[in-house]
Amino acid sequence: MNTRIQVEHPVTEAVTGIDIIKEQIKLAAGLPLEYRQNQIKPSVMHRMRINAEDPERFIPLPYNHVPIPPRVRC
Repeated sequence: MNTRIQVEHPVTEAVTGIDIIKEQIKLAAGLPLEYRQNQIKPSVMHRMRINAEDPERFIPLPYNHVPIPPRVRC
């Protein structure tokens, strides 16, 4: 069993609405899980990183503000 919290856990939390860190702490304290697998609705979310590069030299460009669209978590 992999009991480590993955760096991508905020994506899972956003999709399921379950605070994974809180649940892991409660489990470590000996408390039961509040959820069963069949209570968690399957869903899909994409996570990506956008890097701006100089197209001729393929090096990162200095940070420029990019507008964040609605429903995008940063």
